[in-house]
Parts: sequence; C-alpha cells; structure tokens
Amino acid sequence: MNFDDVNSLEEAEFVAGPPRLITDEDRRRHRLVQRRLTIAEADERAIAAWKREFSDDVQAEIKFYAAKRANRSAKRADRHRRKAFIKAQMEGPCTISDDDPRWDDLWTKSDDTTSDGEE
Repeated sequence: MNFDDVNSLEEAEFVAGPPRLITDEDRRRHRLVQRRLTIAEADERAIAAWKREFSDDVQAEIKFYAAKRANRSAKRADRHRRKAFIKAQMEGPCTISDDDPRWDDLWTKSDDTTSDGEE
C-alpha cells in the first residue's frame, strides 16, 4: 500500500480499511485465507516456544540431518567413483607403456605353426 505517513502494515491496513469484497465467493476465499494465516502464525509461535523449551531436541535433529546429508553425500561420491572405474574399464587403456607386461602377451600368443600344405 502506498501511504507515506504510516510506519507499519497494521497502520496501513487500518487507514485503508477492510478489503472490498464483491461476491460471496470472494468473502469465502478471504475468510479461508485469513483462517490459514491465523493457523500458520499460531504454528510459528508454537514452534518457537518448542525450540525454547526443548533446545536439546533441536540440536539432536540438526545433528541427525547433518549425518543423513553426509551419508547421502558419501554414497553419491562412492557411486560416482564406481561409475568412473567401470567407464575406464569399458574404454580400456589408450596406450600401453614400454614396460607393460601385456607386450609379452601380444608376442607370445602368436601362432607359429604352419598349415599342412606348407613345410
């Protein structure tokens, strides 16, 4: 609301007056919204009182969810690590270094036998 001489929402609502509701449906919706707002404010007050009264429960809840997030993060990191390993295994090595024992396998498995017609 555009009132220059008021300092709060309550004062602005007082100066402006109640909203102009035209139909019964508008009145019903307005009552529903006001009821939900009242319930939400009561819930916020109850939660604030509960936090003041049972601060140990609040700390335990914070620790529980922090551990849950850490566990989920560790599982996700492990899954990514395993996936990267599997991808690397499927792609195979790009090059073989000179001291790799697989070079021996390449040369020793060749077939040196001749066919029956050749001697």
